[in-house]
Amino acid sequence: YEPRRPVGVIFDNEHGATVLNTYRQSFPEADPDHAAEAEEILRDHLALLFPDPRHQSLLISWMGWCLRNPGEKARWHVFIQGVQGCGKSLLAEALAVVFGTTNSRKVSPTMILEKFNSWAQNCCFAYFEEILIGDRQRDTMEVIKDLVTGTTTNIRAMRTDAVERPNHLNGMFLSNHMHGLRIEHADRRFYCLCCRQQTQTEAKAIPREHFVQLARLKTDLAGGLRYFLLTCPLDNEFDPLGHAPHTPDRDLVIKAGAGEIYSAIVSLIETGDEALVAKDVISTTVLYNAIRS
Repeated sequence: YEPRRPVGVIFDNEHGATVLNTYRQSFPEADPDHAAEAEEILRDHLALLFPDPRHQSLLISWMGWCLRNPGEKARWHVFIQGVQGCGKSLLAEALAVVFGTTNSRKVSPTMILEKFNSWAQNCCFAYFEEILIGDRQRDTMEVIKDLVTGTTTNIRAMRTDAVERPNHLNGMFLSNHMHGLRIEHADRRFYCLCCRQQTQTEAKAIPREHFVQLARLKTDLAGGLRYFLLTCPLDNEFDPLGHAPHTPDRDLVIKAGAGEIYSAIVSLIETGDEALVAKDVISTTVLYNAIRS
C-alpha cells in the first residue's frame, strides 16, 4: 500500500521484495463544475462552528494538504470539540469520502486498544470519536501519540504476528467534551478547535436545511469538495511539518483534561501572587487552600 506510487504498479520495496501497490483511487473524481458550491457549503459550516477566520483557514489548509499528499504525514492532527448535533461528524464523514472509502477509517474508542489493529494499515485518513472513555485513558493517549508522529506502526491482524508497516495516517479527533483529549502544555501534536455550539439549545438553533446541504458534501458534491481542497491556496501560516498552530481553545482543552490538582498548580504559577509558589517549588498548604477555594 503506497499512495505515493501509481495505482497497481509493481515495484521493489525497501526490503528488496517485488510487490504490487494495493492503493486504490476509491475517491470521487474531482469536479471543477461543482467546486464553488461545495466550497460555499464548507466555508459556511466552518464559519458556523469556528468564529475565528484564522482557525477556519488553517483547518482548510490541513485538509487540503493531506488530500494532495496521500501517504505523507503531517506532524500534527486535528481535535474538534463541540456539543452533539453541531455537525462535526458530518464534516469528518465528508472528508473520509473525498479520501476514498478504501483509504479512510472511522475508529471507535474500543478499536484503539484492541489487540488486533489492522484498521491502522492501508489508511490515509481516520476520524476518531470519543476516544477517552473508561479507565485506560493514559494508555489510549500513548497509542494516539505514536499514531500522530510515528513514521511506522506495528500492525497485528488475527492469527498473525505483528509486523512493522509504514504509517500513512492523518487523523481528526472528535468529542462532545472539552476533556475529550488529554494533552500537556509541551505537546504540540494537536490543533485544537472548540465549536461555538456548547449546549443542545445552540445546536438545535442550527437550521435543518444547513445539515441537508452539508450532507451533500458526502454525495453529489463530493467531487466538487475534492476539487476545491486539491486546488485552494494554503494559508501562509500553515506548516504541516512544524508544531500545531496554537489556539486559545488548546488552553481550554489542556485545563479540562488536566484534573483539579494540576489545574490548581498551573493557576498558582501563572498568577504569581504566592511567594511560596514557583515553577520548581510549591507549598502544599497554599495548594490545599487553592483547591478548597
